[in-house]
Amino acid sequence: MKMNKKQFVTAAIIGVFALSTAACSGAAAGRTPAAPQPAAQVEDGKGAATIAAYNTLAGKRGVRAAELLAALDAGIRTVSRNEATAMIVAAEAAQKRDLPGLEEKLAGEGLQRKIGELYRNGIDLDKAGDIGDAELREALIEVRDGGYRLDTAEGMYFPVIDYGRYRQYRGLVTADLAAYIDLMAVESDRAPAKDAALVIGWDEMIRRALAQENFLRTFEDSPRARDVKSLYGRYLSFIFYGANNTPLFAYDNKTMSAEARTAYAAAAGTGDSRLAARLKEYLGLLATKGYRLDAEVEEFRKQAVSDLGD
Repeated sequence: MKMNKKQFVTAAIIGVFALSTAACSGAAAGRTPAAPQPAAQVEDGKGAATIAAYNTLAGKRGVRAAELLAALDAGIRTVSRNEATAMIVAAEAAQKRDLPGLEEKLAGEGLQRKIGELYRNGIDLDKAGDIGDAELREALIEVRDGGYRLDTAEGMYFPVIDYGRYRQYRGLVTADLAAYIDLMAVESDRAPAKDAALVIGWDEMIRRALAQENFLRTFEDSPRARDVKSLYGRYLSFIFYGANNTPLFAYDNKTMSAEARTAYAAAAGTGDSRLAARLKEYLGLLATKGYRLDAEVEEFRKQAVSDLGD
């Protein structure tokens, strides 16, 4: 099996601190997201020294995500909100950059077998240093220290960025990054689909998509908007089509999933969501079709995904 590799950010890391100042905490007129708690106050000069050292490290050729995360953990509480935001942005960029190499390393047959044996019994990465097998110990320490967690699909084990580790810092960063952390932590905690099947309920699928839509409406100018828009597009496809092994309409009789129909009805027309409004229209059309897929329904959902994803 060939694993899909996530696209990674190719921005210059030294310049990321300037980029972070564009994070638009107040981008959405008339909307006031829950404000993060103020960063801890520190003695004059300490924050400046921290960010200068972090900037130097981030600009170092070949710097690893693990190095940036260690420096971030040690110093993020001493800097301003914008600087804390920049530190996390730089660390995430390094994680994305390092991820393909780590995926390739773990993909070896020997390591896959060892990881599988351990995974089935429950892996605690915090105890990776206690593992006797040197090859496995080194690999899992790299996963842990690089800010990843292990996931599995189609019989393979692979690393994913553990956005949950950033939750502890959401009160120190700009509002858009805090909201982004919330969205991405949900994804890394539990993927929506595996092995060509949905592994979360239709109701949860729609809730996540509505949260993503709200981010894009509230923080439309955020540097994180592009990533969230890509994620939202994936969810739109799931909502209107399902997955190969969990289709929205049954392959044999073309009838809509009963669970999906219930979830659609619960969300349809709620709030000022474009997605909710389109679900209401969709249900109205489906009611006239006996909740079965036909050419008109197919055209509607194709157009809905295109319009909502723009």
